[in-house]
Amino acid sequence: MNLQRILKYYIILYAFFWIVVCSIYVPQPTGEWDDYSLMTVSLIYEHNFTISQNDIIKAKEIFPEWSEYIDGYSLSQYIAKNGEELTWYFFTYSLVCVPFVLILHLIGLPAIYGFGLANCFSIFCLLYFIYRHSKIENKKKFVLIMLLSLNPIVFYLTWISAEVFIYSLLGIAILHWTCKEYHRAAIVLSLAGTLNPTIMAVGIFMIIEYFIVLLKESRGKKENKINIITCIFQNRTKIIKYGCCYLISLVPFCYNYYQIGHINLTASHSNFLHGNETVLQRFFAYIFDWNFGFLPYYAILLFIMIAFFVIALRKKVWKFHLMILSFFVVVYAYSFMVHINSGMSGIARYNAWSAGILIIVVVSYYDKLIVNSFVKSIFYILTTITAVSNCFIVYDYGLIQSSKANYVNMTPIAQFILDTNPKLYNPLFSTFNNRVNHVDGGYNFENETPIIYFSKDGYVKKILASEKDEEVLYHTLSGITLEETEWFYKKLDKLDDKLQFISIPSSYHIISVPNYFLGEKILFFTEQRNADLFVKKGISHREEEFAWTDGNCLELAFFLQQKEDFQLIHGEIELAGVFCDKQKISILVNEELIEDRVVVSGENIEFDFKMPEGDKIIIKILLPDAVSPWALGQSEDKRELALAIKSMIFTGVR
Repeated sequence: MNLQRILKYYIILYAFFWIVVCSIYVPQPTGEWDDYSLMTVSLIYEHNFTISQNDIIKAKEIFPEWSEYIDGYSLSQYIAKNGEELTWYFFTYSLVCVPFVLILHLIGLPAIYGFGLANCFSIFCLLYFIYRHSKIENKKKFVLIMLLSLNPIVFYLTWISAEVFIYSLLGIAILHWTCKEYHRAAIVLSLAGTLNPTIMAVGIFMIIEYFIVLLKESRGKKENKINIITCIFQNRTKIIKYGCCYLISLVPFCYNYYQIGHINLTASHSNFLHGNETVLQRFFAYIFDWNFGFLPYYAILLFIMIAFFVIALRKKVWKFHLMILSFFVVVYAYSFMVHINSGMSGIARYNAWSAGILIIVVVSYYDKLIVNSFVKSIFYILTTITAVSNCFIVYDYGLIQSSKANYVNMTPIAQFILDTNPKLYNPLFSTFNNRVNHVDGGYNFENETPIIYFSKDGYVKKILASEKDEEVLYHTLSGITLEETEWFYKKLDKLDDKLQFISIPSSYHIISVPNYFLGEKILFFTEQRNADLFVKKGISHREEEFAWTDGNCLELAFFLQQKEDFQLIHGEIELAGVFCDKQKISILVNEELIEDRVVVSGENIEFDFKMPEGDKIIIKILLPDAVSPWALGQSEDKRELALAIKSMIFTGVR
């Protein structure tokens, strides 16, 4: 079976799979669903681009599943000259959705599925275009189709948004450009630009190359000394025709200006363009952020792009530089938008569609920049690794809209980086606030500091703070050992009036230490369980009358608050039982061994220790004989059990 036939079957199976997925998954009214769905209804019934109350009524008829959400719709709040409301976006994507929504409605099926099917159709068109294009060789088709289909853009296939549509149009435009089909490239690019004007930054570089080509053609093989002005005059008809291809992208500007006096609705709101971060900071975040940036998905391609950039300089393949520069300028252009933490659970939606430029440019030029067959084989391997790794990431995050991740939580990759080597991730302050404090946007972070990220095992790994937060951190965080505590306090002493990150290396263990008042009962069960405040590791979930220890060490930490001076502190641990009837225990307070014995079922644990010099107390209960029921063949429970604890209490002794 030849490669062309394999690609055909792959595209058919790919399209079938996603049509089935989009037909099973019930679309949810999230994001800008109201802009696109209400515009679709308006195009069907009133044949205009504004939203009236009649459109709202009709929308409830077509999308009865969303009736309650439609009542709470929220658009741009701009009013058109006809008295109806404008949506944030132009009608291009909604127009594509019209036939899918209308057909489903007419045959009595839920019309809400029309948007997902329109997205499937869009990406199918991109893949089919690559498959059918005669100027693209088969090996290149294979790599392109793999990278463009096994891609985080699939997060948005079931989302009611234009991301997949833009991705497909932009991909087709860039492919036309690589094949020197300038007019087609300009028309398709302009269609994509009606939905997001930042896309038209690509057009600037397409125009530059177009004029370079015209100038070379005008000078001919004899290299006549013709200047650019003469070239333009001689080719004025060609230039006018080419320029007309871009007029489509200007239609939304003209329409918006006619309606409200602004060429772009989003840009007319100053709060969308003025934030706490600079454009350059957001630009680098879109490239390198481990939550929503390109890096987790396209690290290999970015590395290849850098290598190709150097090779292209040596070989003077200037078009590669033009095309790559267009990619970065587009990213820079949408970095002007303040709302960077905008509800994406996986890759940022702008990154999702602009990634197609990077993919297509790198793949299109590999055979022009690489001669050695062995190096080409390495290229195929690396691109395959990129596609496969993206599959694993998409599956791990959740196939449908990155459902296993959440835009107010760290993604699994970002969490892994922070847990193992936090210096490698220094996000925007707003993103750190957004993901650590689980708040939408997270842009107002000045009064939220200190912002503290804890690893899965409960250790502090990264802190956003300034000098004003030093005292709070001093009294709430501490190292487990004296060395770690001294290291941490030195870090606090270096804080100044500007917000900055403190990264905790994996070799240091900094913990949150709450205040404890003598006589306060630490409960390990009931709905009033407060043990989680004090326990740093080694305890299991709450059960009916106790909680099992889990592992070979139960560790607690707190700052002791006392109103009187005592010589000793008396600790009492109330037990509900002991696993296997007896367990050996060793109790350490601030690294000093104070108890070493065997405890049996039916008794509690009591111990005394001297009042520490400081307020901090770290208690470790070592449980070397802890064992799981699974290891003993008793059940499937793999927790390593030792003590069933009901409560703890500490009191002063004179």
